[in-house]
Amino acid sequence: METLESGNGFGAVEWTDGRLEMPMMPRRFSLPYWYCTECNTFQSVSDMKIVDEMEVYQRVDTETDPRWKQASDIKEPGWREYLDGVTQWKTRLEPYPDWETSIRLLAWRRYNDRYRKKLIKQNKELHDIKTDGLPTEMWAEKRIEVPQQKKMIENCKMIAKWLYEGNPDKAMDKADIFRWLTRFKDALQILKNVDKLDEFDERVHLKRYNLLINLCKTEDPSLGVVHDRI
Repeated sequence: METLESGNGFGAVEWTDGRLEMPMMPRRFSLPYWYCTECNTFQSVSDMKIVDEMEVYQRVDTETDPRWKQASDIKEPGWREYLDGVTQWKTRLEPYPDWETSIRLLAWRRYNDRYRKKLIKQNKELHDIKTDGLPTEMWAEKRIEVPQQKKMIENCKMIAKWLYEGNPDKAMDKADIFRWLTRFKDALQILKNVDKLDEFDERVHLKRYNLLINLCKTEDPSLGVVHDRI
């Protein structure tokens, strides 16, 4: 597993579901959970055994180095693997609904990743627009429909049941889940109080907040990019 000592937010893209993608700080460097393909288990980084550590920029032959051979093959969990993890950890998570909700939220964003990639591909193939580093205002297509899937609907209902509304980011996450479930009135009910929360910062939250309100008012459940942050 790779870690990162430094990075920056240049070229970051924010999405309506709260995903923030930063090319200079790839998600794989900060994932809290991984999936082991050898034992088919969902694992927390904090529970993993450190086999060895490599110095920055040190050249390592991962195919022959005996230290690397001791390490299991791990990957970022897919949305189904996140939900399998919730099942595997049922007893462990039961006393902590907030913890379970955070994993379910990761599953929801991971489910949306396929359609993020599809939207980027459509911009490139249909409009000859390479979105890397390009301000989102210049994308030809900014939104894409995400089909409803039974397991994900159930997952999102569980998230909405427990997700805390006293924090701007989490409140907007909850409102966006209601929006995807086409419960637009419930989403607007949450959003009407978000800008009054103590932690609401216009520089950080306002653009996503305004976009979500507009999408709810037009009853649009699609996934989309937020205009670049201030």
